[in-house]
Amino acid sequence: MGADIQAFKVYEFAQSNDVTVVGGECRTVDVAGEHVIGGGHWPLSSIYGMTADQILAIEVVNPDGRFVTVSASENTDLYWALRGGSGSTFGVVTSLNCKVYPVITSTVMTFSFEVGGVRTDFDYFTDHVEKGIYGYSSIFAAGPYAWSCRMQPFSATNYTAAELDTLVAPWVAQLNDLGNRKKHLITTGCNCGEIFLLILALTYPSRIS
Repeated sequence: MGADIQAFKVYEFAQSNDVTVVGGECRTVDVAGEHVIGGGHWPLSSIYGMTADQILAIEVVNPDGRFVTVSASENTDLYWALRGGSGSTFGVVTSLNCKVYPVITSTVMTFSFEVGGVRTDFDYFTDHVEKGIYGYSSIFAAGPYAWSCRMQPFSATNYTAAELDTLVAPWVAQLNDLGNRKKHLITTGCNCGEIFLLILALTYPSRIS
């Protein structure tokens, strides 16, 4: 994987080759650069670990101008430092090799609610993490004196749309009791590349249920 390859290109490759490959949920993140350097959380972290855990070898130009390959058996100190340890401090990464995994099915949900329901998110947070749920939320202005919380994405690996809907039903009921409006869309992907492209907000109408 070249240092300039953005996430959406990685996921297009995964989709066309029926594999699961690492990366973040931002479509333009430089996977081999800033993503790995920061450790790299991604929607399958609860199953496979951080992106930095997937790296098998890295090609890098070190500070004295030498082009070297680092891995678990070669230049091991640099291999350790480049995976989540401010990699640009130690050299210029030109490419890396990473693990790939078999095709995996996942369901992605997006929804929003008023900030009065944020406490309920904390109430269910631990349970969702233990069940392998990955969520990314943001709070934004919904009007002059109103704020809203958007959960996008909220993904569940190895869940069907019906199973995810059942899982979040108690939370949804609690939000409704608080008078929160909830809007949601559940989409299931059958190929990891497709799943991540869904997360990156690229639409696949035939998958929408």
